[in-house]
Formats: sequence, structure tokens, C-alpha cells
Amino acid sequence: MFNAAPRVIVSKSSDPLFLIIPDLTCRDPGQPDNSIKSGTNYSINSNVTYSCETGYELTSGDELRTCGPTGFWSGSAPDCDSEKTTDTVEFFTYLLNCSCSTTA
Repeated sequence: MFNAAPRVIVSKSSDPLFLIIPDLTCRDPGQPDNSIKSGTNYSINSNVTYSCETGYELTSGDELRTCGPTGFWSGSAPDCDSEKTTDTVEFFTYLLNCSCSTTA
């Protein structure tokens, strides 16, 4: 995203030449489902961090993203999926039917 504002004046002979150098910023990187985003500064070299809500875990993507010099974010958006938990009934059924040894 460009926030254009005249920042540099270059003289060429007697006629001034105005060169507009845009202030680059990145667009809002968004907040994927089940994630928590920290950071609202989207200027170059700024960071946005992500974590997952309780009961969810990061399965892909990046926890830290940086706004690059071309106005694009580093890495990829995180994916927060439900934590993998052992089904309680399945687990206890396994233990009851198991011929597991308890001795070392």
C-alpha cells in the first residue's frame, strides 16, 4: 500500500523536479480463525505476532511475520487447528483390553 507524499526535491537546472517517494506499508495481514494477533503497526520492518486460542495449536504458517521493504509480509498466515487429544473412551477401552506389563 502506498501513502504517497512529496519527500524529496531534486533540482535539475533551473526547474525543480519533484520526486514523490511513497511511504510503503503492508496491508493488514488479517487474523485467521482461532488465532490471536498482536501488533497493529504495518510499516516497513514492523512485526506482527500470532498465537492460537486455548484449545488450538499452530499446525502451519508462521508465528512472527515482518512487513518487508516491498510492502509484503514475510512467511505465511498461521493455521490454528484443534489440539489433538486422545479420545477418553477409546483410551480406557485400550487399557482394559490391553495385556500391558507394568513391570520394568
